Amino acid sequence: MKNMSYSTNIKSKRQLIVMLKIYIRDKAEILKLKGDLMKRLKTKKALCIALAISLAMPALQANAASSDTKGHWAEKTISQWEEKGLISGYKDGTFKPNKEVTRAEFVHILNSALKLTKQGEVKFTDVKEADWYYKDIEIAVGEGYAKGTPENKFMPNATLTRAEAAVFIANILKEKSDKELTFKDVENIPSWAKQAIALMVEKGYMAGYPDNTFSARKNLTRAEAVTILDKVISQIQVSEKEEKKEEKKQVPVAVEEQKPVLPKKSSGGGGGGGG
Repeated sequence: MKNMSYSTNIKSKRQLIVMLKIYIRDKAEILKLKGDLMKRLKTKKALCIALAISLAMPALQANAASSDTKGHWAEKTISQWEEKGLISGYKDGTFKPNKEVTRAEFVHILNSALKLTKQGEVKFTDVKEADWYYKDIEIAVGEGYAKGTPENKFMPNATLTRAEAAVFIANILKEKSDKELTFKDVENIPSWAKQAIALMVEKGYMAGYPDNTFSARKNLTRAEAVTILDKVISQIQVSEKEEKKEEKKQVPVAVEEQKPVLPKKSSGGGGGGGG
């Protein structure tokens, strides 16, 4: 009897140990599940908070309009260019539309707006590789639209005149015009710029002032630069569309080969005579 009770006690202890192990395992799994659940809840909570903040904050435009162009005669064009990312204002949120543009700045605007990329070798003594405009002047040389002075200088920080702007654009277009200029100050227009200015006037890219002067030596402003180039780009786009239309017209239409029509066979036979 004693042996039986002893063996029964052993079995009970073993069962107790097994049950304890199962309890510990289940408890561990429950704690793990609880931990995972808490992590998920924390993640969801964080996402909800982030979403609430994003909805509460006003959306910021990637290319916000400058603060000093409202009411300016070139406001619409400048705003369109800023929205398209073709030009940007200064860090203080201004555009400075009446600020005179430098030769380096105009070259940068030209390259960006007209997507010019061909590079050339820069040998100007006043342009260094570390300068912010170095790559743009490389492109100006490579595209062949800008040249330096007889002293082999580019004068990047010098303000750009209306005559110089006309020459740069005419060189890019690779066109010229012999149209006679009728401005009152035509005698003040440099001879090297007359054909380029005539082309700008003929195409409607540039015009004179109300007093019938062109003021070729007057410095170009940022607003004028954007307005002129906007007209150039618009006309280039129109010309490209027309060229595509002409190309479509000139594409020969495939004519379906017609098979020859064979004559139908006669179905009748001759009558035979009886004898």
